[in-house]
Amino acid sequence: EMCIRDRVVAEKARDNLEQQDWLLLADTAGAVTQTAEILYEGRTIGHIRLAASKESLRQQLLTSIASTSVLALLLILAISMTSILVTKRYIARPLANMASIATQISNGEVDERLGIRSHFHITHNDELGILARGFQGMTSYLQQMVAMATHISFGDVEHDFTPRTERDV
Repeated sequence: EMCIRDRVVAEKARDNLEQQDWLLLADTAGAVTQTAEILYEGRTIGHIRLAASKESLRQQLLTSIASTSVLALLLILAISMTSILVTKRYIARPLANMASIATQISNGEVDERLGIRSHFHITHNDELGILARGFQGMTSYLQQMVAMATHISFGDVEHDFTPRTERDV
């Protein structure tokens, strides 16, 4: 250790590592060396020398790349699974339900049981929510028309009908 202006500077070196050893390391293809000056208040107070084998640096780089790749893949997998679950819950299920109800309506099944299943939970105001509310309104209207037609078929012609729009027939 040496003292410079009331500061202690420690010198650490591997035993028996002399100047000629550094020259050998610098000339070796299997090692990377770097030397830098240590400056204090504009004056050089020492030097620092670093040496590392290229193989150890290569191994550290490969390990770092592998770790980063695995982490990225896990992140992509988590995002993908979340996207699939959200899509299934908020898009695929409501569309499948509407498709099933549309198939039943096309087969002439417009009874009370259809009304219960056609009123599924709608929480969004996006395109799917607008479609679902319109579909529920259509199903409800079809059920009212079937009920009215049933009353008329039994001779109840006094049943009041209020058109919803000018085009409602």
